[in-house]
Amino acid sequence: MALYKLIWDDFCSWYLEMIKPAPGLPLAANTYTATVGFVETLLKLLHPFMPFLTEELWHQIQHRQPQDCLIVAAWPRPTTAPATPLLDQATATFELVTALRSLRNQAQVTLKVPLVLYVAEKAVPAWLAPFTAYVKKLAHLSDIECTTTQPPDAARCSIRGTAFYLALGQTLDKDQEKARLEKELTYAHGFLASVLKQLNNECFIQHASPQVVALERKKTS
Repeated sequence: MALYKLIWDDFCSWYLEMIKPAPGLPLAANTYTATVGFVETLLKLLHPFMPFLTEELWHQIQHRQPQDCLIVAAWPRPTTAPATPLLDQATATFELVTALRSLRNQAQVTLKVPLVLYVAEKAVPAWLAPFTAYVKKLAHLSDIECTTTQPPDAARCSIRGTAFYLALGQTLDKDQEKARLEKELTYAHGFLASVLKQLNNECFIQHASPQVVALERKKTS
């Protein structure tokens, strides 16, 4: 499952979208070379599970001698990742892009319409700063601005304790957005009531493990 996530989510869904050039422009040579190297490494990892397909792709990527088969290629060597907050920053950034795409879908705003994203802070959060260009690209934004007040006709999401407002403007159906928020609120109230009911059940408290009880109490915070 970890290999599936690495290939399908991290490489295909995120990496390839991040490096995709603008329409009509070529991919930078150094980016192309690095990406081919990544693909070759992924093929090596996938080879034990899909030997025939990966072997064929291995020879399709670039010209190789008949003896240079994937089955005898050196296995990728594990390395220790350097101590850096970059991975956590990227994870938070992907969470933001996913949330923004969801807001677009809920408001039925096509990706062809560039939107402005407002950050409810005096400055862009440190975890987002290295990735602002990618967020604008992946979420189809025209700009990212900071604000101290909620803009009108904006949809809200919260990532890592920071509020973000996606300015939908005239594209926002206020009645539809109100209905969506009310539905979410009703669900949240129902969910909280069910958890509190369980926590108020002495039988549950006495027989459930401390870890399960702690998990249920965490849901109320």
